[in-house]
Amino acid sequence: YMRGSFEDSPHYESYKQLAETLNTDFQAGIKKPFDVFSSEGDLTIVFTSREFQPMAEQFGDQYVFVGPSITERAGNNDFPFEQIDNENVLFISMGTIFNNQKQFFNQCLEVCKDFDGKIVLSIGKHIKANELNDIPENFIVRPYVPQLEILKRASLFVTHGGMNSTSEGLYFETPLVVIPMGADQFAVGNQVEKIGAGKVLKKDQLSESLLKETIQEVMNNPVYAEKAKEIGQSLKAAGGSKKAADSILEVVKHKTQSANA
Repeated sequence: YMRGSFEDSPHYESYKQLAETLNTDFQAGIKKPFDVFSSEGDLTIVFTSREFQPMAEQFGDQYVFVGPSITERAGNNDFPFEQIDNENVLFISMGTIFNNQKQFFNQCLEVCKDFDGKIVLSIGKHIKANELNDIPENFIVRPYVPQLEILKRASLFVTHGGMNSTSEGLYFETPLVVIPMGADQFAVGNQVEKIGAGKVLKKDQLSESLLKETIQEVMNNPVYAEKAKEIGQSLKAAGGSKKAADSILEVVKHKTQSANA
Protein backbone atom coordinates (compact mmCIF):
# COMPACT_ATOMS: atom_id res chain seq x y z
CA TYR A 1 0.00 0.00 0.00
CA MET A 2 2.99 2.29 -0.53
CA ARG A 3 1.26 3.90 -3.57
CA GLY A 4 -2.19 4.20 -2.02
CA SER A 5 -3.63 5.18 1.30
CA PHE A 6 -2.91 3.17 4.44
CA GLU A 7 -6.59 3.50 5.34
CA ASP A 8 -7.51 1.48 2.23
CA SER A 9 -5.61 -1.56 3.47
CA PRO A 10 -7.69 -4.50 4.76
CA HIS A 11 -5.19 -4.64 7.65
CA TYR A 12 -5.68 -1.03 8.74
CA GLU A 13 -8.22 -1.80 11.48
CA SER A 14 -5.94 -4.47 12.94
CA TYR A 15 -3.04 -2.01 12.89
CA LYS A 16 -5.14 0.61 14.71
CA GLN A 17 -6.15 -1.83 17.45
CA LEU A 18 -2.58 -3.07 17.95
CA ALA A 19 -1.20 0.49 17.96
CA GLU A 20 -3.78 1.48 20.56
CA THR A 21 -2.79 -1.47 22.76
CA LEU A 22 0.93 -0.64 22.45
CA ASN A 23 0.28 3.02 23.24
CA THR A 24 -1.87 2.17 26.27
CA ASP A 25 0.29 -0.61 27.71
CA PHE A 26 3.76 0.65 26.79
CA GLN A 27 3.36 4.38 25.97
CA ALA A 28 4.78 3.62 22.52
CA GLY A 29 3.71 6.98 21.05
CA ILE A 30 2.56 5.51 17.72
CA LYS A 31 0.61 8.20 15.85
CA LYS A 32 1.04 7.00 12.27
CA PRO A 33 1.98 3.65 10.66
CA PHE A 34 5.65 4.49 10.07
CA ASP A 35 6.10 5.24 13.78
CA VAL A 36 6.06 1.44 14.25
CA PHE A 37 9.53 1.34 12.67
CA SER A 38 11.07 4.13 14.74
CA SER A 39 9.50 3.85 18.18
CA GLU A 40 12.31 4.08 20.71
CA GLY A 41 12.10 2.17 23.97
CA ASP A 42 14.36 1.59 26.97
CA LEU A 43 16.11 -0.94 24.77
CA THR A 44 16.14 -1.50 21.01
CA ILE A 45 17.55 -4.79 19.80
CA VAL A 46 19.02 -4.64 16.30
CA PHE A 47 19.64 -7.85 14.37
CA THR A 48 22.90 -6.85 12.73
CA SER A 49 26.30 -5.62 13.91
CA ARG A 50 27.38 -2.00 14.36
CA GLU A 51 29.96 -2.70 11.63
CA PHE A 52 27.18 -3.38 9.10
CA GLN A 53 24.78 -0.66 10.31
CA PRO A 54 24.77 2.52 8.17
CA MET A 55 25.55 5.64 10.23
CA ALA A 56 26.14 3.46 13.29
CA GLU A 57 27.57 6.41 15.24
CA GLN A 58 24.06 7.91 15.45
CA PHE A 59 22.75 4.99 17.53
CA GLY A 60 23.23 5.40 21.28
CA ASP A 61 23.75 2.82 24.03
CA GLN A 62 20.07 1.87 24.22
CA TYR A 63 20.55 0.22 20.81
CA VAL A 64 22.03 -3.24 21.29
CA PHE A 65 23.38 -4.82 18.10
CA VAL A 66 23.17 -8.60 18.45
CA GLY A 67 23.73 -9.81 14.88
CA PRO A 68 21.33 -12.05 12.96
CA SER A 69 19.47 -14.86 14.67
CA ILE A 70 20.73 -17.84 12.67
CA THR A 71 18.78 -21.03 13.27
CA GLU A 72 18.99 -24.34 11.48
CA ARG A 73 15.94 -25.19 9.37
CA ALA A 74 14.36 -28.59 8.97
CA GLY A 75 13.92 -30.33 5.63
CA ASN A 76 15.86 -30.57 2.36
CA ASN A 77 17.66 -33.68 3.57
CA ASP A 78 17.71 -35.02 0.01
CA PHE A 79 20.13 -32.36 -1.22
CA PRO A 80 23.14 -33.99 -3.01
CA PHE A 81 25.91 -32.51 -0.86
CA GLU A 82 28.38 -35.05 -2.25
CA GLN A 83 28.18 -33.12 -5.56
CA ILE A 84 29.36 -29.84 -4.01
CA ASP A 85 31.79 -30.96 -1.32
CA ASN A 86 35.37 -30.07 -2.33
CA GLU A 87 34.01 -28.01 -5.24
CA ASN A 88 34.08 -24.30 -5.98
CA VAL A 89 30.42 -23.40 -5.25
CA LEU A 90 28.40 -20.49 -6.65
CA PHE A 91 24.96 -20.11 -5.02
CA ILE A 92 22.12 -18.22 -6.72
CA SER A 93 18.79 -17.50 -5.02
CA MET A 94 16.22 -14.72 -5.34
CA GLY A 95 14.47 -15.56 -2.05
CA THR A 96 10.81 -16.52 -1.69
CA ILE A 97 8.92 -13.32 -2.61
CA PHE A 98 10.47 -12.00 -5.84
CA ASN A 99 11.59 -15.31 -7.33
CA ASN A 100 9.38 -15.48 -10.44
CA GLN A 101 12.42 -14.60 -12.53
CA LYS A 102 12.51 -16.94 -15.53
CA GLN A 103 14.54 -14.55 -17.73
CA PHE A 104 17.12 -14.00 -14.98
CA PHE A 105 17.45 -17.73 -14.26
CA ASN A 106 17.99 -18.40 -17.98
CA GLN A 107 20.67 -15.68 -18.02
CA CYS A 108 22.39 -17.50 -15.14
CA LEU A 109 22.31 -20.80 -17.04
CA GLU A 110 24.03 -19.16 -20.01
CA VAL A 111 26.52 -17.07 -18.03
CA CYS A 112 27.70 -19.88 -15.76
CA LYS A 113 27.72 -22.86 -18.15
CA ASP A 114 31.55 -22.75 -18.30
CA PHE A 115 32.01 -22.04 -14.58
CA ASP A 116 34.73 -24.24 -13.08
CA GLY A 117 32.77 -25.68 -10.17
CA LYS A 118 29.14 -26.24 -9.17
CA ILE A 119 26.30 -23.74 -9.35
CA VAL A 120 23.38 -24.23 -6.96
CA LEU A 121 20.31 -22.43 -8.33
CA SER A 122 17.23 -22.14 -6.09
CA ILE A 123 14.23 -21.22 -8.29
CA GLY A 124 11.30 -21.26 -5.83
CA LYS A 125 7.81 -22.60 -6.46
CA HIS A 126 6.61 -20.34 -9.32
CA ILE A 127 8.78 -21.91 -12.01
CA LYS A 128 9.52 -25.56 -12.79
CA ALA A 129 13.04 -26.56 -13.82
CA ASN A 130 11.70 -27.99 -17.11
CA GLU A 131 10.37 -24.52 -18.06
CA LEU A 132 13.93 -23.17 -18.15
CA ASN A 133 16.40 -23.47 -21.01
CA ASP A 134 18.71 -26.49 -21.13
CA ILE A 135 20.38 -26.90 -17.74
CA PRO A 136 24.18 -27.38 -17.97
CA GLU A 137 25.75 -30.30 -16.13
CA ASN A 138 27.51 -28.06 -13.59
CA PHE A 139 24.13 -26.82 -12.24
CA ILE A 140 21.98 -28.20 -9.41
CA VAL A 141 18.52 -26.64 -9.85
CA ARG A 142 15.96 -27.06 -7.07
CA PRO A 143 12.78 -25.26 -5.90
CA TYR A 144 14.32 -24.92 -2.43
CA VAL A 145 17.71 -25.73 -0.95
CA PRO A 146 19.15 -25.80 2.59
CA GLN A 147 20.48 -22.24 2.31
CA LEU A 148 22.66 -22.17 5.43
CA GLU A 149 24.40 -25.41 4.51
CA ILE A 150 25.04 -24.15 0.98
CA LEU A 151 26.38 -20.81 2.25
CA LYS A 152 28.86 -22.61 4.51
CA ARG A 153 30.38 -24.04 1.32
CA ALA A 154 29.85 -21.20 -1.19
CA SER A 155 32.53 -18.93 -2.65
CA LEU A 156 29.92 -16.43 -3.90
CA PHE A 157 26.22 -15.74 -3.26
CA VAL A 158 24.10 -14.08 -5.96
CA THR A 159 21.09 -12.76 -4.03
CA HIS A 160 18.17 -10.32 -4.16
CA GLY A 161 19.59 -8.65 -1.04
CA GLY A 162 16.83 -9.36 1.47
CA MET A 163 18.07 -8.67 4.99
CA ASN A 164 17.83 -12.33 6.07
CA SER A 165 19.66 -13.73 3.04
CA THR A 166 22.30 -10.99 3.15
CA SER A 167 22.89 -11.51 6.88
CA GLU A 168 23.18 -15.26 6.39
CA GLY A 169 25.58 -14.87 3.48
CA LEU A 170 27.82 -12.48 5.41
CA TYR A 171 27.56 -14.55 8.61
CA PHE A 172 29.19 -17.40 6.68
CA GLU A 173 31.74 -14.94 5.22
CA THR A 174 30.47 -15.29 1.64
CA PRO A 175 30.91 -12.29 -0.70
CA LEU A 176 27.79 -11.17 -2.55
CA VAL A 177 26.46 -10.02 -5.89
CA VAL A 178 23.21 -8.24 -5.00
CA ILE A 179 20.38 -7.74 -7.51
CA PRO A 180 17.66 -5.89 -5.56
CA MET A 181 14.07 -6.68 -6.57
CA GLY A 182 12.12 -4.45 -4.16
CA ALA A 183 11.44 -3.35 -0.58
CA ASP A 184 14.54 -2.75 1.59
CA GLN A 185 16.83 -4.67 -0.77
CA PHE A 186 18.16 -1.52 -2.45
CA ALA A 187 19.36 -0.10 0.88
CA VAL A 188 20.81 -3.45 1.96
CA GLY A 189 22.61 -3.87 -1.37
CA ASN A 190 24.07 -0.36 -1.14
CA GLN A 191 25.49 -1.14 2.28
CA VAL A 192 27.03 -4.41 1.05
CA GLU A 193 28.77 -2.46 -1.73
CA LYS A 194 29.77 0.39 0.60
CA ILE A 195 31.56 -1.94 3.05
CA GLY A 196 33.26 -3.72 0.14
CA ALA A 197 31.74 -7.20 0.63
CA GLY A 198 30.16 -7.33 -2.82
CA LYS A 199 28.70 -5.52 -5.80
CA VAL A 200 25.17 -4.35 -6.68
CA LEU A 201 23.58 -4.78 -10.11
CA LYS A 202 20.37 -3.06 -11.25
CA LYS A 203 17.80 -5.62 -12.41
CA ASP A 204 16.62 -3.45 -15.31
CA GLN A 205 20.15 -3.01 -16.65
CA LEU A 206 21.16 -6.65 -16.34
CA SER A 207 22.90 -8.23 -19.33
CA GLU A 208 24.65 -11.57 -19.58
CA SER A 209 28.01 -9.87 -20.11
CA LEU A 210 27.59 -7.59 -17.06
CA LEU A 211 26.44 -10.49 -14.87
CA LYS A 212 29.39 -12.64 -15.96
CA GLU A 213 31.89 -9.82 -15.50
CA THR A 214 30.57 -9.00 -12.01
CA ILE A 215 30.53 -12.61 -10.84
CA GLN A 216 34.14 -13.01 -12.02
CA GLU A 217 35.23 -9.76 -10.39
CA VAL A 218 33.74 -10.53 -6.97
CA MET A 219 34.91 -14.14 -7.05
CA ASN A 220 38.47 -13.45 -8.22
CA ASN A 221 39.31 -10.30 -6.27
CA PRO A 222 40.22 -11.41 -2.71
CA VAL A 223 39.26 -8.02 -1.23
CA TYR A 224 35.54 -8.89 -1.41
CA ALA A 225 36.07 -12.15 0.49
CA GLU A 226 38.23 -10.35 3.08
CA LYS A 227 35.51 -7.74 3.73
CA ALA A 228 32.81 -10.41 3.89
CA LYS A 229 34.92 -12.29 6.44
CA GLU A 230 35.39 -9.10 8.49
CA ILE A 231 31.65 -8.41 8.62
CA GLY A 232 30.87 -12.10 9.18
CA GLN A 233 33.12 -12.12 12.23
CA SER A 234 31.42 -8.95 13.54
CA LEU A 235 27.99 -10.60 13.12
CA LYS A 236 29.11 -13.69 15.06
CA ALA A 237 30.80 -11.60 17.76
CA ALA A 238 27.63 -9.52 18.28
CA GLY A 239 26.22 -12.33 20.40
CA GLY A 240 23.00 -13.44 18.71
CA SER A 241 19.85 -14.52 20.54
CA LYS A 242 21.71 -15.08 23.84
CA LYS A 243 22.95 -11.48 23.84
CA ALA A 244 19.42 -10.27 23.03
CA ALA A 245 17.89 -12.27 25.90
CA ASP A 246 20.59 -11.18 28.35
CA SER A 247 20.08 -7.53 27.39
CA ILE A 248 16.32 -7.76 27.96
CA LEU A 249 16.81 -9.41 31.35
CA GLU A 250 19.33 -6.73 32.33
CA VAL A 251 16.87 -3.92 31.54
CA VAL A 252 14.02 -5.68 33.36
CA LYS A 253 16.25 -6.27 36.40
CA HIS A 254 17.36 -2.61 36.43
CA LYS A 255 13.78 -1.34 36.14
CA THR A 256 12.61 -3.70 38.92
CA GLN A 257 15.38 -2.52 41.22
CA SER A 258 14.56 1.13 40.46
CA ALA A 259 10.87 0.56 41.17
CA ASN A 260 11.64 -1.15 44.50
CA ALA A 261 14.21 1.44 45.58
